[in-house]
Amino acid sequence: MNRTLHLTLAGVVALTGTLAIGTAGADGGPGFDDPDNWPQYHRSFNAWRYSPLKDVDKSNVGGLKVAWIHQPGDITHGLQATPIVIDGVLYYVSANNNVWAVDAATGKTIWHYQPKLDPISKKVFYAAASRGITVGRGKVFLGTLDGRMIGIDQKTGKELWSTQLTDMANEYGALFSAPPQLAGDILFGGTTGGDQPIRGKVFAVKADTGERAWTFDIPQDDPASFAGDSWKIGGGSAWMPGTYDPRTETIYIGTSNAAPDYFNRDRKGDNKWTASLLAIDPKTGKLKWGLQEVPHDSWDYDAAYEALMVKKDGKEVLVHLNKGGFVFVADKDSGKLENVWQFAENVNWVKGIDPKTGKLIDPVYPEQGKVKTFCPNLLGARSWNHGAYNPDTGLWYSHAMEVCNEVEAGPVDPDSMKALSALSLGIESIKLVP
Repeated sequence: MNRTLHLTLAGVVALTGTLAIGTAGADGGPGFDDPDNWPQYHRSFNAWRYSPLKDVDKSNVGGLKVAWIHQPGDITHGLQATPIVIDGVLYYVSANNNVWAVDAATGKTIWHYQPKLDPISKKVFYAAASRGITVGRGKVFLGTLDGRMIGIDQKTGKELWSTQLTDMANEYGALFSAPPQLAGDILFGGTTGGDQPIRGKVFAVKADTGERAWTFDIPQDDPASFAGDSWKIGGGSAWMPGTYDPRTETIYIGTSNAAPDYFNRDRKGDNKWTASLLAIDPKTGKLKWGLQEVPHDSWDYDAAYEALMVKKDGKEVLVHLNKGGFVFVADKDSGKLENVWQFAENVNWVKGIDPKTGKLIDPVYPEQGKVKTFCPNLLGARSWNHGAYNPDTGLWYSHAMEVCNEVEAGPVDPDSMKALSALSLGIESIKLVP
């Protein structure tokens, strides 16, 4: 689930778990070797979000002053993007997919690109919010609020290609709120829609032309995973950026909750591949392996976040947390589970997760006609705001939210799902509680 809610009951945690992790990771990617650059969403393919610059530290950060201000105009939903910086140019996206190239030294606009969005984008739940762009291959790449991927000339800001990927009118406004990512000459990304009666997807196009390459359907057409035809409306989006390992040529991307939330009666099964970490071949779109972290997710505990690439005892692993309050550690090449540990303090939806098998231990499910308290709440123990890893200390820093909710499950009223902005929540009532 991709929502924005302002909460004060949050904190920052340094996560170490039981891992003794090393500094080696996947190739950083283009521009990574220059410490002055921040060339992609996580700065590097390994998703560390670590800058080696030493000019600003705790001894002088208090003396910083504003050098310049760039005003992008409309800031509906705020500025949620991570700026990209390459060779002295800062690129960012503001509300309604406005893309800017700015002189990083002066703040002066170099170029501005404003797409002509389909008016339907104003009618959907996730309108306006845009969380980033990707730069590479001489282009700036954008996922749009009307379901397109767009390639823009990096020097001039001229649109080079535009490819419509989602059927907005029939998919409850499934759109791209996060930046698509590069995997060689392939551009890939997932859409919103985990909270809506659609079938979530990961899309890929050829980065130089925009030609469609492949589509990966997240809910599986498998009666063992989804009863009946429930997979057709099973949710399971991939609304945050994935990562890419050039050594093994593998995309890693997390997926969201199944739909509807909370009321799980009509989607019996484990609901693969919702609430999962997936490894996908970027050339074919075929699944290499999948690790489902929350089978039959009935609490809105997405696993959509970054997959941190580090080494444990000389072996490359992925460290991946989800909204349910747990961190999963998996072998990067095989997906074999190495460990699971709890990072949130307030967790009551399950007694624990077996660190060897990933099995949920005594999960407590929502019920119709009965109010239950679940911790974390539907926003999760962590939201979309990313963490950061320091290879010098071996510590991974991430925020945490210690908030619960009282929920009574209930069937989704078909009449309530007629609007494009509708959410398939499966609740009779919900209330946030500390």
